[in-house]
Amino acid sequence: MTKVVEAVYDGEVFKPLKRVNLPKGAKVKVIIGPTIVDLLKNTNLKLLKTLRKCLRMLGGEKKFTVDTNIIIKAFFKPKNIPSHVIERGLETHEKCRLILRKIMSFDVYVPYPIVIETASVIKRLIRNEEIAKEFATGIENSFTIIEEAEIKEIALDIACKTGASGLDTYFLAVAKMFGTLLISDDEKMVKHAETLGIPSILVRQKSLSEMQSLLEGEK
Repeated sequence: MTKVVEAVYDGEVFKPLKRVNLPKGAKVKVIIGPTIVDLLKNTNLKLLKTLRKCLRMLGGEKKFTVDTNIIIKAFFKPKNIPSHVIERGLETHEKCRLILRKIMSFDVYVPYPIVIETASVIKRLIRNEEIAKEFATGIENSFTIIEEAEIKEIALDIACKTGASGLDTYFLAVAKMFGTLLISDDEKMVKHAETLGIPSILVRQKSLSEMQSLLEGEK
């Protein structure tokens, strides 16, 4: 399992910002690169306004799993869709931006296929290989990536019980294994989560204010 830990470089060494459960002398790999929030702030697609700084960390332990569609919809406004659904699409875009800003203060666990799927979608949308790779790197730098070997048995069990798509089973398996809140705009995935007793949010069913309250743990 790849664990993302924020650290500060003091000119000589990197100092973790929170306690790391590793033995003294353990070797680790430090990857320096953009995070998803960095990409949101610095995107050259000119699709987004400059984002405000992340809000303060809220009390209580929170863990999340986000679907690929949350990342894609945070970066791209809807287009080429009927006028009667454009307003809902724009609101979903804003909600997904909010989600990414909020969850970066907490532990986010995602299956490795999210890296591949996001890169593939970005390449199809903007036909730029380098930006697709940058997004892939951003995800790896932002979230705790769970490899297939760690969740394959749980994913297979979920597939047999629900008939969910192969990719969806990985997200569901991660959420189940780590006890995270699953956030998606995929109605089928959320229905499967409900069947499995996995806490989940279907973005399209929540208003922007409701989404903010849920992410902040307000009643």
